[in-house]
Amino acid sequence: MSEENSVMQHEMFDKDFVTTAIKLLENYYKDINYMATDVSLDQCNAMTDGTPYFDNDQQMHDYLKFLKAFILVFKEENES
Repeated sequence: MSEENSVMQHEMFDKDFVTTAIKLLENYYKDINYMATDVSLDQCNAMTDGTPYFDNDQQMHDYLKFLKAFILVFKEENES
């Protein structure tokens, strides 16, 4: 089975690639938002690898605002 078919057959795949990408981005946002509100900045930096390193809480909250706005624009740009 090709990589594409294996992705499309996965239980997390939802209708199409854009819908699935939006769902994945929203899940990522929820994880980072949880860390920003319920976990310390140091723990967030230690527990993530692909997320940028944050020097302070303001940087983390600015990143969250950008991520939320990006998801909204991405949804709007890909509405059918």
